[in-house]
Amino acid sequence: MTPFVQFVTLITSLGVVVMNIATLFLIFSLIVPGGKNGKPVLTWVSTHALTLSLLIAGLSLGGSYFYSLIAGFTPCKLCWFLRVFLFSHIALYILGRFREKGVFACSFVLSLCAILVGAFQYYGSMFNPAILAACEANGVSCSKNYFVYFGYINIPFMAFSAFALLAVIAFIRIRNK
Repeated sequence: MTPFVQFVTLITSLGVVVMNIATLFLIFSLIVPGGKNGKPVLTWVSTHALTLSLLIAGLSLGGSYFYSLIAGFTPCKLCWFLRVFLFSHIALYILGRFREKGVFACSFVLSLCAILVGAFQYYGSMFNPAILAACEANGVSCSKNYFVYFGYINIPFMAFSAFALLAVIAFIRIRNK
């Protein structure tokens, strides 16, 4: 890995940590009963859900292409599925700029499906590569870790984290609509 790719990977890994903290904070905010002032953070997220979601999906897709086109990491079959989920999200959010009805319900379902794929790939890449053996038929193993930062962040975890945050934002928007 070149120094530039290492630097970008460090920055994106730090971004994933921030994204994970934000996801946990939002989940906690949903669970804990509101006080006198309600929950201004949830209201803000709901109000800006479309912009936030488009930004997260766009940056995630940009990161995915950075790793394949600039870093030279060949995407595996499961990574391609996750990209399709990202493309779908971006198309949804762009359409949502014109007509928002149903966008976040679709986003929530797509995010849950992508979370399952990302969790499966993460589990296989970190703990049980044998379950991903079928992916090797196309020449690229889905269990290959190009990097692991902070002991747990790899490419499948980055995707899992992005989709988890997208799911939480969609849930907040649906709930507060």
